[in-house]
Amino acid sequence: MSLPAVQTAAIYGGTASGVEIALALLRAGIAAQIVEPDPDAAERAAFFLRKAPPPLPPVGARLTGPVQLAVLADAIPVPAELGPETAIATVAADIPDDARCVRWRGFALPGLAPLAEISPGPATAGWAADRAAAALTAAGRVVVRLAPGQASVAWHLLDRLHDTADALLLDGAVPWEVDEAMVAAGFTIGVYEAQDLAGLDRAHARRQARPHDPRRRHVPISDRMVAEGRLGKAIGVGWYRYPGGGGAVIDPLLEDLITEEAWFAQVERRMFSPHDIHDRLMLALVNAAGTLRRTGVAPATLDRVATHVLGFPAAPGLWQTACDAARGDLVARLRALQAEDDVAWAPDPYWASG
Repeated sequence: MSLPAVQTAAIYGGTASGVEIALALLRAGIAAQIVEPDPDAAERAAFFLRKAPPPLPPVGARLTGPVQLAVLADAIPVPAELGPETAIATVAADIPDDARCVRWRGFALPGLAPLAEISPGPATAGWAADRAAAALTAAGRVVVRLAPGQASVAWHLLDRLHDTADALLLDGAVPWEVDEAMVAAGFTIGVYEAQDLAGLDRAHARRQARPHDPRRRHVPISDRMVAEGRLGKAIGVGWYRYPGGGGAVIDPLLEDLITEEAWFAQVERRMFSPHDIHDRLMLALVNAAGTLRRTGVAPATLDRVATHVLGFPAAPGLWQTACDAARGDLVARLRALQAEDDVAWAPDPYWASG
């Protein structure tokens, strides 16, 4: 069955993400407008729109007719004027108990089509999820539809990748070694260059939102980066420096920062080969894949998310890579690392019970 076409959309919120989704919908032939009541925010949105090629959506206008899709680019209440036939895609963490509402999360890596996760709430009607998926697909997103109540697949994998990479830094690696090992293994981009492009504040916000587990090993390096204003390429410095807004350049001062944090944590740093780095990252992702399969995530969904959100090699894909690993060897290698972090390296029951 074909997805229903969407012809009209309103984007509530003149944020950068609101402008970006408005332009994507316009280029897909969907009549989109940005609704932003705050004059300063509307002016910022208009500035970014002026830099984009036409056609341009109006900014600040109220709705003048039926809207098939409303995108809440900010975590704002559902606008009262939206009718019962309007599908509402919201970035809010909690989906309102409304048949029209579905949550969406956006992820983008350079060189790949951006991915959008759609998470219906318990009350979400099928037509609303279909309409949101259709519009995001038309706007060039790779759409992954999750089951009601299913936690984000993308953030689960990103969390494990970020945590494992950060632990490698504390124990002896540097960001460019991690990135080089990943790219050599077929990843589209390294984890730290990707963070620089997205902005370190985004990963920081995610860490702050995650429940704190006192049993987990604490690695403070990423939080210190944000505290010192190293927010990524947009401001010229993050895990790398970007002289004149150009490409990434290794920053030798960063090695001093990492070494200092290791000294504070009383960690004796050691050398990691590219094979060692890749092996740990793959172990973490394969273990995470087992967790997701155990909670009902389909292999195709795992592969699509891993490729578009992590830059994981499309062939053979994350799930086939996981299946190619001998369970006994996988579990033994994970257990050998549990002395470093008993929670992070605990073999998932999906692998350990087989």
